This record gives sequence, structure tokens and C-alpha cells, in this order.
Amino acid sequence: MRATSASEHFGGANPDASVDTKNLHKSIRNAIRSAEHRCANWSFLDALRSWFGSCHFLVKLMNEIALRLAAKIFDRAVIENQYRSAFVEAMLEPVLEPYGWRYSGTEWRGCDFKRVSDKMGLEVKQSAATQTWSDGTIIPRPVFDIAKRKGYYEGSKWFANPGRYAEIYLFAWHPVVGKTADHRNPNQWEFYILPTHILPDGNKKIALSRIKALLA
Repeated sequence: MRATSASEHFGGANPDASVDTKNLHKSIRNAIRSAEHRCANWSFLDALRSWFGSCHFLVKLMNEIALRLAAKIFDRAVIENQYRSAFVEAMLEPVLEPYGWRYSGTEWRGCDFKRVSDKMGLEVKQSAATQTWSDGTIIPRPVFDIAKRKGYYEGSKWFANPGRYAEIYLFAWHPVVGKTADHRNPNQWEFYILPTHILPDGNKKIALSRIKALLA
């Protein structure tokens, strides 16, 4: 599988297209003033059409900003820790979807994926040998977070239920170091899957060596 860029992933738009930030506020202000002026002189329907035209401009601008931001954060060989989890989950999503799994990792919910048929949960944890701060001399020990949580949200409702909320844990490890390391490349990742009930009950973290031992 070839590693795709953010621009390819988001439909081929050019993430490097620049925004004239100098005139950005002026353009938005003029568009709104134009709609307000027409509202005073035209019928309500005509004013509404004018306003929607201004909104279309804003939506197009926001989409362009989102594409540039996505490229800056994700379209790089070594992705920062705080963003890598989201990338790995997005990488796994099209692989899991044909088997009935749907992404559910937004808004502090209990786990990253849910299977539609039986509501079984899957939690994704990731780690990488090459970090943005790596100088090639120190390779982080592959360790994953498995700490129990105090609770989770479903919509706006908080469920205070300490524990682990997925029946399955998927551990993604990126072992490649040096100039060839590319977090965007799915072929460079290793994946290990464990049922939650065999994870060490009181542990907050688990080493890759322990995961491999549990799989043996």
C-alpha cells in the first residue's frame, strides 16, 4: 500500500494554496456589509440569496484553511505525538469498516471503534520509535497506555463508570528509525491485538514485550 498525502486523502485539493490574510478580514467585512445593504433595499428573499453567497465564500475559505492545516499536521514523515493517534485511527478506519466497525472516538467517548452488530468496542493505542525530537541516538521503549478511565461521555451525558470500555485493544507500533521512517506508510506499522480481559488489571501501561508474551 502506498502512503498517500493529505492532499490526496482530502480529494486532491492543493493544501499549499495560500490565503491572502492581509485582505481576509476586509473581504469578509465587505461581504457582510453588502448583504446588510441589500437587505435594506431589496426584498427579504433577495437579501437571503446575497447572504448565502457570502456564506459560500466563507465555507470555501474555511475548507481551504482546513486542508492546509491537515497537510501541516499530518502530511509529514514523522508526526507529532499529540496528532499521531488521530492519524493511526484514520488509517485503520477504512480497513475496519467492511467488517462492521464504525469510528466512535470523538468527544471523550469510551473507545475508538464500535461494531454495529453487537456494540463491541475496540481501543487503539500507538507508539513510534522515531519522534519529532529524535536525534537517532535514543530510541523510546515501546510502551502503551492501558490505564482505566474514570468514565466516559455519550453525547452530553457523563457515565461515571471506572474501567476499560473496549472488549479489544489494538496496539500499533512503528519500529522504523532513521531517514526511512514514515508514519504515513501503513506498511511500516506493526499491529498486535489482545482481548481486554487478559490485560494486567492494575497496570496503567504495558510494554510491547509483555504484549508479545501474552500473544505467545
